[in-house]
Amino acid sequence: MTVSELRAFVGPKADYYLKQADLRESLVGKLASVNPYALVFSYSWLAYRGLTKWMFQVAALNIVASLALQLVAVGVFGASEVPSLSKLAVTLGIGLWCGTQGNRRYIAFAEREVHSVRQMAIPEEEQLREIAKRGGGSWQRAIGWTLLYIVVETRWKSLQ
Repeated sequence: MTVSELRAFVGPKADYYLKQADLRESLVGKLASVNPYALVFSYSWLAYRGLTKWMFQVAALNIVASLALQLVAVGVFGASEVPSLSKLAVTLGIGLWCGTQGNRRYIAFAEREVHSVRQMAIPEEEQLREIAKRGGGSWQRAIGWTLLYIVVETRWKSLQ
């Protein structure tokens, strides 16, 4: 992926991701690349960046972890509910996972989208416009998925 393609895909925050793409090639980058937004706002960041497939995978992981906690706490230990500290640990674990893997996942997503556009065999200027359409961030998508997550999470809690 060229610098101009990454810039077209990412948009205004391209310099940050260019640095991450360079870091990704080094051992230091594999160990030290943490995206603070993905760390703190995992689901919203994934939605904003268009990583909805990964967002669903993370949500499924959260559901499985929550159910496992429920089974262990209530079924094995006879607790009346899952301890708050356990729930916090799952939330922090997911945030840490997204924070440390987010940049790599996003750059890989960008590379796949750019490759797909290159296969279209259209002039370079049109390719860059198409890449820009497929990339960037979307506040509407982030807000929409975040609100849906809140509704589902609230409903889930009311059923327990």
